[in-house]
Amino acid sequence: MLSGIESRKGGVTMELLNRFNGESSREWAKRVLLENILHLVLPPGTPLSDKEIASFLSLSRTPVREALVLLEETGFVDVYPQKGTFVSLLDVDEIEEGRYIRKCLESDTLIQACRSFSADGTIALEANLKMQGNAIENGDRKRFLFLDQDFHRLICSGCGRERVWSVIHRNSLHFFRVRRLKIKNSGIGQGYYREQHGELLEAILGHDADRALDILNRHLTWDVEMVRASYPEYFTRDSMSKKMYMFTSEVAPVVAGAL
Repeated sequence: MLSGIESRKGGVTMELLNRFNGESSREWAKRVLLENILHLVLPPGTPLSDKEIASFLSLSRTPVREALVLLEETGFVDVYPQKGTFVSLLDVDEIEEGRYIRKCLESDTLIQACRSFSADGTIALEANLKMQGNAIENGDRKRFLFLDQDFHRLICSGCGRERVWSVIHRNSLHFFRVRRLKIKNSGIGQGYYREQHGELLEAILGHDADRALDILNRHLTWDVEMVRASYPEYFTRDSMSKKMYMFTSEVAPVVAGAL
């Protein structure tokens, strides 16, 4: 999560992350850039200069260039010959693919959570919900988004599927950018999401998988046209999904008596 320290240096405005012990310059540069991209400190379409970034991070240009290559490979940076390097615009196909992967994996995980969930996991989710409320009260949107993601990680952990979350998280980062965009200028969405988190916890404790899947369906739904109309400059020009990642019924209900 971003440290909250915003700085302008060498023509670049970003928020800085503390460097981990033993973290290479390339990995640190990549992590700083990715977090700033995900949290829209570097919005879609922002030009990126390896020289300015290197100056900002007090690094040589080589690890910064290597970090930009890695981010290009994962679709967060676009490089155009003779034009330069830019934060990638939002692409509906990439977003829908990430949302699809997340729904598939989280749906099955929720079914497992409704069958069996640890007492420690319940305590952790309850504490997370309280912290979400504090973040909303304090107007800390970045903190809320971190807790939002962590709530879903804790669901995976509480039913013995810790590794599943790493797959979900890695494959839904483009979808995360849209969720960040939806609450960029308003705190309304945060209360809505927190309420759904509370409902998810109730469904898990009540062993009600059908209700849990219905909540997840609503929780991960996004109105692409509304978001794109508000921020047209952030989307690719042909940002119309050509792939059918939408579920026929979004998330199929659990067969009665399957638990």
